[in-house]
Amino acid sequence: MLDWLQAFQIYAAVWIIIFIGLLCGGLKIFTPKDVYSIRRLVYLVPMAAMLFREIGNSKLKKDTWMSFLQAVLVQGVLHIISLVYAFIYHPDESVSMKFLKNAMSLCQTDFLYYAVPISQILFTPSIAAHAALACFLQYLCIVPLHEILALTFIPDCEKKMNTKHEPQDPVPPLEPKEVPNADQEEEEEMADVSSTGEVEVIDENGNPHIVKVQEDELEEDHHEDQSQSYSKPNEANNSDNQNKESNTPTDTPKEEEPQETKQEPPPPDVPTDKPAQKPAKYWSKNWLIFWAFVNQFTICGILGIIWSAIGISMPKFLEGLVTDLEKAIFAAGLFCNGVVIWNHSFKNAPVLDVIVAVLCHFFVEPALSWGFSALIGQDKDVTKFLILSNAAPVAMYAYHLSLTFELGESMISYSLYWTSVLTLPVYLIWTAIINYAPYFK
Repeated sequence: MLDWLQAFQIYAAVWIIIFIGLLCGGLKIFTPKDVYSIRRLVYLVPMAAMLFREIGNSKLKKDTWMSFLQAVLVQGVLHIISLVYAFIYHPDESVSMKFLKNAMSLCQTDFLYYAVPISQILFTPSIAAHAALACFLQYLCIVPLHEILALTFIPDCEKKMNTKHEPQDPVPPLEPKEVPNADQEEEEEMADVSSTGEVEVIDENGNPHIVKVQEDELEEDHHEDQSQSYSKPNEANNSDNQNKESNTPTDTPKEEEPQETKQEPPPPDVPTDKPAQKPAKYWSKNWLIFWAFVNQFTICGILGIIWSAIGISMPKFLEGLVTDLEKAIFAAGLFCNGVVIWNHSFKNAPVLDVIVAVLCHFFVEPALSWGFSALIGQDKDVTKFLILSNAAPVAMYAYHLSLTFELGESMISYSLYWTSVLTLPVYLIWTAIINYAPYFK
């Protein structure tokens, strides 16, 4: 029987980390661009290292690999549900695109963000290897399958997958610069003169002298300079008009033919044409499929299986380093989840799609895990842990892929939104079911 107080504490701690991210997103302390960089860093090193440690420290026994088989069966049923739902309900899009969105929403689950903290409080830490194997299956088969479907169904998906989709923060408009006019320049020049009326004067020999002048004389000189500056252009215009009238002949002159201006050729050293830009190099479709299977998660997972088969204990330095990286996964990953929730739209959600995703993640998937674990004959403590692991929200990696495929705010992002918000009450419901179910007594 699970302890109610400890269960509530760990569920609340996970949800509070999400709420802190939500609060920091509302205060604009962290933006979607910051979260994008943090999320990429978490996926690149800490999560892959955690897969290596959890799988490498577990022994290759029948009970451990039964969890991998159970995850395969659960994912198979969820993909069938996604396909059937796509045939039944696909408004304004094809069945194939609807199936892709359904599969990404229903089949990708954040096992490690929730399962590992639960294992450390309610179970033994070694039981986390069962969730690590389910996560390894997700990155080994499920995510590559969804990327292959995207390359098949989404137009220009190769170009989209080769482009870095980094969210940009809103930039405030620039204010127009103020251009100083002539009056402001004159005022600045007059401000340079000291209040005592000292003026620098240059004599005939070119030597500067400072002469004290009264303020009245300065104002009179300034008015005289302005009157002279206004009178000189008028006199010049009058003299020009008189010269024009005296020089105008009685007969109209012949119109002169415009002369063609000859353009001088450029010097031989200067190139006339701009250098052609090299076309951007993109991974081809075959290479994208290859990199979908060969990534940091699959490599570290396979290395963990090899390490477990050898049976050598990990060095203390490696054990301590990966343990510290695991702490970063839960803190940073759940925090980023909260920031994404704040910056996501609340309105215009596909209501039916979100309801289906919430029901599948919180009730159908844990029930399937329970049924297949009982069918295979797994230990009851492992079955309890797998039920809670499969009751986790939509994977953050599914949202990352939706940005890559340029799907916008779709069923995937709204499902992540609502499954993350409803985490705490759902886990309490499953704790009550596990504690009072006759099967676990």
